[in-house]
Amino acid sequence: MVWSLGAITASAVTATFFTVLYDDPVRWLVILQLLLVPIPFLAVGFVLLAKRHVAGRYLLLGASLGPALTATLEFWLTRRIAETGTEAWMPWAVIAEGSIGTVGTAAFAILTCLFPACTPATNGQRWFVRVMWLLPLPVALAFVAHPTVLTERVAYGSLPEFANPIHLDAISGLAPFLPNVRVTFYLSIAAALVILVLRYRHAKADTRRPIRWVLFGNATAVLIAAMPFLVHAIAANSAAIDKSVVALSSLAIPVIPLSILLALEPPVWLDADAVIRKSFIYGAMTFGIIAIYAAVAAGLGLTAGVGMPVELAILLTAIFAVSFQPVRERLRAIADRWVFGQQQSWEAAALEDASHGNHGDRHSDGNGNGNGNGNGNGNGNELPDALTGGAPEADPTAAGQRLAHLVRAALRLHWVTVSMPPNVECSAGIASGNPVLRVPLFVEDAQVGEIRCGQKLTGRLSDREVRLVVALGDQYALSVANGRLAGRIVQVQEAERRRIERNLHDGAQQQLVALIAQLGLAQTRLDREGIGAELLADFQDQVRTILADVRSLAQGIHPTVLTDAGLVEAVEDRCNRLPLSIRVHASDGLRGARFNDDIEGAAYFFVAETLANALKYAQAKHVFVDLLRDGPVLALTVTDDGVGFDSSHVVPRGLAGLADRFTALAGTVATDSTPGVGTTVRGRLPVLAGGAG
Repeated sequence: MVWSLGAITASAVTATFFTVLYDDPVRWLVILQLLLVPIPFLAVGFVLLAKRHVAGRYLLLGASLGPALTATLEFWLTRRIAETGTEAWMPWAVIAEGSIGTVGTAAFAILTCLFPACTPATNGQRWFVRVMWLLPLPVALAFVAHPTVLTERVAYGSLPEFANPIHLDAISGLAPFLPNVRVTFYLSIAAALVILVLRYRHAKADTRRPIRWVLFGNATAVLIAAMPFLVHAIAANSAAIDKSVVALSSLAIPVIPLSILLALEPPVWLDADAVIRKSFIYGAMTFGIIAIYAAVAAGLGLTAGVGMPVELAILLTAIFAVSFQPVRERLRAIADRWVFGQQQSWEAAALEDASHGNHGDRHSDGNGNGNGNGNGNGNGNELPDALTGGAPEADPTAAGQRLAHLVRAALRLHWVTVSMPPNVECSAGIASGNPVLRVPLFVEDAQVGEIRCGQKLTGRLSDREVRLVVALGDQYALSVANGRLAGRIVQVQEAERRRIERNLHDGAQQQLVALIAQLGLAQTRLDREGIGAELLADFQDQVRTILADVRSLAQGIHPTVLTDAGLVEAVEDRCNRLPLSIRVHASDGLRGARFNDDIEGAAYFFVAETLANALKYAQAKHVFVDLLRDGPVLALTVTDDGVGFDSSHVVPRGLAGLADRFTALAGTVATDSTPGVGTTVRGRLPVLAGGAG
């Protein structure tokens, strides 16, 4: 339906255009009107409808029933009147066009109000849509109330007045209170823009970008349309300027469909935010300067035929040059807030911290020549919350996306990308060209990702801004590392719980069930045969076995000797129960020394897991265990003479959980192995220098 209507209207506009072009070339304003009003709307409507945008349906409907219908009808009516004079059908054509054109107004208003989805989401929006579709009713009533046919002087300025064939004297008194087509259009679009602004303030970032284009397009159209009148107020001294005013005002119209097209189908090469931001700043400044010129001219009584003195113009220009610099900065701040959103509260703190903190030069130029010597003293409070949304274990991708947008907004960059393999690749803006800044992301001196920054919208990156990116990158890498560590610890804990449950189910639980059954059998035989001494002795042996299994299970959870005697004694007890030749060496003063439970537990299970790996996989004959106290550090080393492995290709999974446990305690685990030589596993845990950890 909309396709057919658009095709018919486009054909009519095309026929009108070529008729004017070849038959009446003097009427250049008609050609300009067709080029600037219906044709852009129809063209954009067809493009969006072909790409299956709902907005294209409303735009094509509004253009067909609005400016296209008005432009073609106005031309053919004027041409016909010039040839034959007025005819009886002409008033009916104007009435029909006005009523039908109101439907086009409703389509434009709904498109503007609900852009880009054009689907009402609240009761208020649904009511607005209903009211818009009822617009033809008051307009039709206005046509009936007036004795002459209402014609739009903007569109039908050259037409004579027609006697109204449907006029009713009974409602003539309502005529002053009923809106005409032009008033209805202005009020509807104004109401739609107000609703769109309110939606923009509460919309998400993905929805705000296309809305921002439409608001920018409408604001630009108003600015361009108003500019000629301000110029006219300063220099209106001939009738020729009136034609220029009309022509320049018409240039405002195509901006609206163009902004809709850019909102829904933005070119890859176009940075929308940069265009909007710069246009807002310099457009507002230009408009302000011309407005002040107009106000000065009006205040001094400079009317048509009396130009502004050159001296006064030079003086005003000098004043503007001096006074508009702070105005420009204020406009820039407003544009940044409109384009990028409200500056986050953490930005000032981060910049201040970056200026005074000990961040190294952990960045590189566009060629990637950089280093990673930073040790940033981050704020530690606001920055993690800003990146993770307040959650202690945020999704790395969501946090990376937030980081990209924060860096882009804070530094006003064209684009920013954040990558952290294997599964984090986020971006803000459309990456193009080589990055001007690369900031590697480090965790414990190992690079785990990178932030790449495009050029600034204006100017170059300062050292202070670079330090801000480093600070944010440090916090992001740390938060992601902590989140991953916490996830692995949870997995290890879950695996340990499952192991305990499996041991209980397969061991002690099954034996106890069998024992209960045998006790029932013994009770029966005792009652019948009086025989039970041999069975009872067998039961005692089974109970002893179950007790040993339970004790072994308890030892696996947390050995009693570790609680009672300490780390060295617990390690020796563990080694004595293994079928291996194991030598244990403890440094002076370590035997009998006690540490916090988490330190002792981590150290004990480090040795136990390493010995278990040597027993299962290494085919070792001898194992050496060294326990050393080196000031504030507890050093653990387990070395075997087994088959070894290529440590660059094999990751010892059994130690992964212990490595996470050590990392949580600010410790480290390192494995060194060579095929045919053996394996050495080293662990280091920080403890208090004075005694217990």
